[in-house]
Amino acid sequence: MNIRDYVACKDFPCVDVHHAGYLVPELEIDPARFKIMLISEAAPAQAGDGYYAAGDPLFQQTTVAAFNDAGEQVASIQDILELGVYLTTAVKCSKTGYGISAATVNECSRLLEQEIGLFPDIQVYLLMGD
Repeated sequence: MNIRDYVACKDFPCVDVHHAGYLVPELEIDPARFKIMLISEAAPAQAGDGYYAAGDPLFQQTTVAAFNDAGEQVASIQDILELGVYLTTAVKCSKTGYGISAATVNECSRLLEQEIGLFPDIQVYLLMGD
C-alpha cells in the first residue's frame, strides 16, 4: 500500500504552516510489518530533509544517530523500517515559526488519525519533538 493513497489534506485550512512544505510519505509498504510508529512534530522546512527523501536527508541523519545512541546499529531509514519502525510526522506541513497553533494541531490530528488507522499491529508509539 502507498500511504499517500489513504492520507491527504484536501483544503489546507491551516494558516501557521507552509502548505508548500506538505509532506505525506510516498511509501509502498505492508503496514502489518510494523509494530512501532515514531511520530515527530512536523514536516521539515525542506522536503529533501524528510525521512524518506533520497540521499542523506536531515531527518535520516538525526534519527539514525538516535537509534545508534540507543544501541540499535542502523545506517539508514531503510534499516529502521526493517526493524518494524514506521516514521511519520504529526503535522504534515512545515512550520512557519517555532510553535504550531492548537487549531493546526487539531486539523492535522485528523490526518494522523487516518495514517495511524492504516497500521493495525502497532504496539508502541514514540512521540518526538515539541
